[in-house]
Amino acid sequence: MRARSGVLKCLCVLMVLMSVAPCVRAEVESTERFRLHWEVDAVPADLVPVAMARCEEVLSLVLDLIGEDFTPKEPVHVLLHGEARPERGEIPHVDSFGRVHLYQFGPDAISHLSPLAHELVHSLRNPHLNGRNNFLEEGFASFVALTVDPTLPGFPFYNTPVHVVAGQWLGGDEEVSLVELAHDHKRLNLPCKTQSYSMRASFFEYLSRIHGQAQVANFASASRSADPDYAHWFGLDLPGLATMWREDLWNRYTSDSQAAELSRQYRAGPAKWTPPCDASAQTVTVENPEDPSSVDLELELVEQWRVGGKEQDHLFGVVSRVRVALSGEIYVLDDQLAHVCVFSADGEYLRELGRAGEGPGEFQHPTDLVLLADDAVGVVEVIPANLEVLDSQGTPTDSPYVFDSGAYGELYRAERFHDVLVTAGSLRGQGSSRRQLSMQRPAHEAREIHSQESSSRYGGMEYDEQSYVGFQRRWTLTTDGVVVLAPKFDAYELEFWSLDTGRRSRVSKRPAFAPVARSRDWQRSMQRVYEEQISWNPDSSFQVSKHHETISEMYPRPDGALWVLTAEGRFSGRFDGGLMLDEVNRKGEFTRRVFLRGDVDPQIDGFHFHDDYLYVVRRQHDAVVAASGGRSDDSSADEGGEVELVCFRIEPWVSP
Repeated sequence: MRARSGVLKCLCVLMVLMSVAPCVRAEVESTERFRLHWEVDAVPADLVPVAMARCEEVLSLVLDLIGEDFTPKEPVHVLLHGEARPERGEIPHVDSFGRVHLYQFGPDAISHLSPLAHELVHSLRNPHLNGRNNFLEEGFASFVALTVDPTLPGFPFYNTPVHVVAGQWLGGDEEVSLVELAHDHKRLNLPCKTQSYSMRASFFEYLSRIHGQAQVANFASASRSADPDYAHWFGLDLPGLATMWREDLWNRYTSDSQAAELSRQYRAGPAKWTPPCDASAQTVTVENPEDPSSVDLELELVEQWRVGGKEQDHLFGVVSRVRVALSGEIYVLDDQLAHVCVFSADGEYLRELGRAGEGPGEFQHPTDLVLLADDAVGVVEVIPANLEVLDSQGTPTDSPYVFDSGAYGELYRAERFHDVLVTAGSLRGQGSSRRQLSMQRPAHEAREIHSQESSSRYGGMEYDEQSYVGFQRRWTLTTDGVVVLAPKFDAYELEFWSLDTGRRSRVSKRPAFAPVARSRDWQRSMQRVYEEQISWNPDSSFQVSKHHETISEMYPRPDGALWVLTAEGRFSGRFDGGLMLDEVNRKGEFTRRVFLRGDVDPQIDGFHFHDDYLYVVRRQHDAVVAASGGRSDDSSADEGGEVELVCFRIEPWVSP
């Protein structure tokens, strides 16, 4: 039943209720389920009955989707204001009391009602949530709004197909990383609202199209924490789903012959109200203090097994990579002996893959190992730049990734995220060398993420370690699908690059980090290593740095954070009972120091993490120096012994 107030009011109580300027002339009209408030001087009178009818209709449709459990116990307040002024925060929203505020958000007065379904979802779900995830809430609200009103009359689509509005942002400076938006929603959502609202809506529309409306609704209804479990409901984590969504969106956009013209009309028309941001300008710089934000974490390394060493039950040369397959089998790449050794989870030797040579399944200059789909193993070869692919038993098989000889002259490292392969290498040209980081999917051409140029020439080259040791080995790929690289030899600086956009999203620094000086013995051993590496270039010299490399390794953790091994952690002697690492979270914040207590030597050992296990290549540095024709001058090298592989389980530290 309706009841009309009939009296124009200018009262302080209405000032609070309407959240508008003093003395706004407002009226209220009520039904059993709604209280509709509108500004008399800003809202056309003929919009009021339309709004009342639309509120009733939309509420019923929304409840059909999100469930009757969200039926409001009290009437929902809907407030119609005048024209939106985003610079003053006057945009459609739900306030802390659950009241829906609607503004004219387009050229026509009817645009008041375009975000009604979206905001109504927020109003109904808000009281039921603890620690809400804003990306999910906004995405689910957009999904419901699209389902309730597929004509898309208002922001952000303005009667333009979803795949056109969202697809037009891909591949350029206007693209917002969906993963970055999810993890840093508050920072990106409103400044880049045209992209964020349309791309997020497109993502949830994709989930609905692939997995069904009911699955999306059930996921949203069950996900009441800050960290929704996408993998449980959709089979992949958020970064994996974002990768699949992006390819699907790009294919739909590029295959639509009308998309370019519709995009032009969209930009020239009502979208002028909300022009897209320059997403490339949204890079965040985090300057960390020397002290972390949280207390230190102490863990213990408990030995599980070891192979190699003095007992010679297995001979290792130079081990560059240890990977653990889903089966639990452990793959160990030996650069010097040019093969892959496979061990069981208990350290039992199982088999050997590949051998030195130039034929199928043989390696000339292996340098890294990556595990591919279907239990395949990819061995990275420096020269010629190639990924040699074997099955789990060592039989050569076709590679799903193609390397153009013009893209890389040398290939150093590879990491895989779902079906995306990220590689680092270099290409020498006339008087220059180009180091680059690229990504590619099966049967697709590689796309560059980042590159650096440096001078190079044949004969008489004067090498300097700080420029010679490029970023191509100082990078990793997080569990969120973010490439993190340390671009500088002598500075504590991490760059985060979004895999979906191929753009830098943030930079993390510790400006006060002090360099760690090298001993003369260490300088001499490194000199021998580098001189062997440049021996192909006649009459050339190499200048070794007097300081250690600031960041030598980064290890991704399951929660998206990084454990960073620095010169301080390796050489300062601050912690002599094991390994000291910095923990940096996905926002680039230095959160704590991690101390791993155990029988390891951070100066000469190599470290490979997998979940709660650490695989340590004992005396790795000595092996590298020996393979270069030298002998380590480090005092610990005189203790004797060969390279060995030790498996530790990482457990909580219990003080004795």
